[in-house]
Amino acid sequence: MNRATLDAVASRRAEATFGPMRMVGEDGDYTIVDQIGAEVAIVHDKATALFFAACATDVPAMHTEL
Repeated sequence: MNRATLDAVASRRAEATFGPMRMVGEDGDYTIVDQIGAEVAIVHDKATALFFAACATDVPAMHTEL
């Protein structure tokens, strides 16, 4: 992945919902909520929900490291 692609990813993240986010819910529907508790998404797979919620902080951290 080149620098232009990394910068594009970071730009999309900067324009997305402010993080960090977290997952709430059990067994079926998992809701992703932002810092103030507003619903951002509903996901039906726990692993996907955890990944999505973590992206809000993981992507900026990775961009900084590179």
